[in-house]
Amino acid sequence: MITWHGMKDQLIFFNGTVNYYQKAMEVDANLQDYYRFFAAPGAEHCKGGIGFYPGSSFEALVDWVENGTAPDTLQAIATPTATGSAKLPLRTAGLCAYPKVLTYVGSDASKVSSFTCK
Repeated sequence: MITWHGMKDQLIFFNGTVNYYQKAMEVDANLQDYYRFFAAPGAEHCKGGIGFYPGSSFEALVDWVENGTAPDTLQAIATPTATGSAKLPLRTAGLCAYPKVLTYVGSDASKVSSFTCK
């Protein structure tokens, strides 16, 4: 199972999902063998906002189930149209499996190399 949650979701609180995942990890130390959680910085409810949307999450799930390749990251994009501003470039990044969080490390924010999992 793959869950992702926008960290700016205004309808379903992000920390509720974090709490659920942490509680599940307490019950099953092997949880990450079959369940991964990804935080999406800047994403609002159902992909709105300026954040990263992991549109490839279904493909990652299929790859995990059919090929045994568990995802450590989910490829995500942030589009200028999400903000209604053509001033922002198309950005890509790999969302990190919890407890790691995608972190900006500097340089050109439109490049994947400007982010890391911490």
